[in-house]
Amino acid sequence: MQKLHDDLFNKGFHKLNDPELFKYLTEIDSWEWKNWKNQGLQLIKRNSIIEESINETQKLIADKYIKPLDESYRFGGECEIVNGMDDATLSWHNDNIEGYNLCVLLYMDSMDEDIGGMTRFRDIHSKEITGEFYPQKYDVSFMNHGVRFEHIVTPMKLPMDRRVALFNYNINKVLIG
Repeated sequence: MQKLHDDLFNKGFHKLNDPELFKYLTEIDSWEWKNWKNQGLQLIKRNSIIEESINETQKLIADKYIKPLDESYRFGGECEIVNGMDDATLSWHNDNIEGYNLCVLLYMDSMDEDIGGMTRFRDIHSKEITGEFYPQKYDVSFMNHGVRFEHIVTPMKLPMDRRVALFNYNINKVLIG
């Protein structure tokens, strides 16, 4: 847990690979999608089974990773499962405007230099890059949405799925800087 905290505080993110967190999302290949704002982004079409899968996954993440960081954490608002990227994703940004200071992303597809889709992080003030990675299947990215960091995703070079589940939390501001 110390590495997770240190990375969130100093780099703005922490990445690990944990297939267990995906156990409620195994049926994703059979789920339906809907287009969102004609920007190349699709959202999962929700039903009671998908809602339960999302809720169970958010609780599992919280029990395994968030609660050990901050026992007084709070769940964020609506979580989402997306495929692709919208225009905002392709520009430097910080999602704190949505009101949550910690976001956890679960990646269901692998990216690489030939495919595109690298995620980069930087310090908002110095613009110094603090880290970057190409997500791999079952990667989990913890993203600091405090006021010190921002991120960007590089464009896809190949037309393929980039499915990501997003879960929001609020933790003690002291933990993220």
